[in-house]
Amino acid sequence: MPSSRVSNLYLEVMNERPFDIILFGATGFTGRLIARYLFEHAEKENIKIALAGRNKKKGEELLDQFRENYHSAKQSDWITADINEPPSLDRMTSLGKVLMNAAGPFILYGLPVVEYCIKNKCHYLDITGEPEFVNTVESRYGKTSLNNKVAVISACGFDSIPADLGTLLAVGSLNDRSKITVQSFIRTNAEFSGGTWNTAIHAISRKRKRKPVTPMLEPEKPNRRKIPIRIHFSKLVERWAIPMPVVDPHIVKKSARSMPDIYGESFAYAQYLSVKSFGKVLKTVLPIVFLFVLVRIRFIRKWLLDRNLPGRGPDADKRARSKFEVRVF
Repeated sequence: MPSSRVSNLYLEVMNERPFDIILFGATGFTGRLIARYLFEHAEKENIKIALAGRNKKKGEELLDQFRENYHSAKQSDWITADINEPPSLDRMTSLGKVLMNAAGPFILYGLPVVEYCIKNKCHYLDITGEPEFVNTVESRYGKTSLNNKVAVISACGFDSIPADLGTLLAVGSLNDRSKITVQSFIRTNAEFSGGTWNTAIHAISRKRKRKPVTPMLEPEKPNRRKIPIRIHFSKLVERWAIPMPVVDPHIVKKSARSMPDIYGESFAYAQYLSVKSFGKVLKTVLPIVFLFVLVRIRFIRKWLLDRNLPGRGPDADKRARSKFEVRVF
């Protein structure tokens, strides 16, 4: 069959689906914020939205709340889907053109959702910041998603839009792109939500026992400039810089590989959390060191998880006072 015929058939199938966007994990803290944003803009954008998750009662109560305030929510529906019930995932991913996944930790709950999205040709987006999950999806489903013409895009949030877009804008302003080195510095006063806290604890506890996956990053090129991945005082920002073990460098380097005409053939990137004093360095790093040790003890790990449960997060006033700054050099 000619490729144009396949593309047209694919579009016809997509246009027959009842929902443009399905939000999975809608009852979580971040899920509720995403849902509100979608309903605020759905009528203007002429899109139909469905909310999804495993708890039908909780989901329908949430949808009823939105229906009181947003006309677009009256055209919405709730889809019950559970990762432990494959038929429910099969049905959910057959009803929408795009699935947004806000149900983490993604390495525990996200892989079956990706698999059924690819099977049913439903484009997939998520808000993960988990390197293990992004690497696993890349190595396990990368070729299949391309063959099925399904977009599978992770890190569509704080991880990793500021770093990825900031780097693109900075690099795009350069005339000489023969050998580019980028350093990114983040300042923030924001707090973890319960979901992010639980994801971090699970990621740390899994690190010592997980099987290695094929990395998405290519080997370092011999002529590439080395960037110090260590705690140091940076004269660029006149602050202390702490390397961030997050997914952003993976995403930025993947963008660089896909667009060598913009980033050049020899591109290097590093990202840091910046703090104003060495005392702040100690207050940031020491708790993390202790955390790596303590999560190995089961009852302490459970206590840590229970301290900030999924579904919780900073209230509207706290979010309004929170900020972050990303400086790219």
